Amino acid sequence: MKLLYSLASAWLLLLAPLAYGQSTILDHETAGYVDEGDIEFSIYNYGGNPDIRIGINDAEVFIRHDTANAAIAGYKADIGESLAVYGGLGIEPLPAGGATNTLLAGVTYTQNKKELLLNANAEMVNDSVNNILLLKLAGYYILTDGKPGNIRAGLSIDADLSSACTVDCTVTKIGVNWEVKKNIVFEAAVYNSLSGLQLPGTFNLKLTF
Repeated sequence: MKLLYSLASAWLLLLAPLAYGQSTILDHETAGYVDEGDIEFSIYNYGGNPDIRIGINDAEVFIRHDTANAAIAGYKADIGESLAVYGGLGIEPLPAGGATNTLLAGVTYTQNKKELLLNANAEMVNDSVNNILLLKLAGYYILTDGKPGNIRAGLSIDADLSSACTVDCTVTKIGVNWEVKKNIVFEAAVYNSLSGLQLPGTFNLKLTF
């Protein structure tokens, strides 16, 4: 009986998701969030203002810059060990003057099974003109654990399910996530199905203080 109990406990421990401490992985929201009291800055090589995330009690507030001009302020909270929901409101100035409001809502599910990280992220963006529904799927395998940091490589698929999208509605990327230290993360997309192999490609640096 004790043996059966031990085997059952070991199996449940194997099934239990391991914590994933990053809020995002290559532009996909995850069920992770910044630690309470910490501030994270994401700096991108293609310009624009950095994204900012501030950890609060089992949640975070953020400012995302999905386009060059738009800034979305939002809040993300977990509703389970592997599930989180988030939402936000943004303003994007228009070239002809005035501005349009952007409403953001999303849910994300993350499973971190030792060497394998799986993430599913559904997101709705409404900018007063278009109603965009995005489904983002990603799988990453950890190549190194420890020195020189945790390095993950994987594949992500971004699908625009909006009825208005007729061209290039699905984008596949191959990328790398290198957690140099807990407070320093480097990410790069080296392949994009729209533009092919990219070297050095698009990348960002996440710094946490």
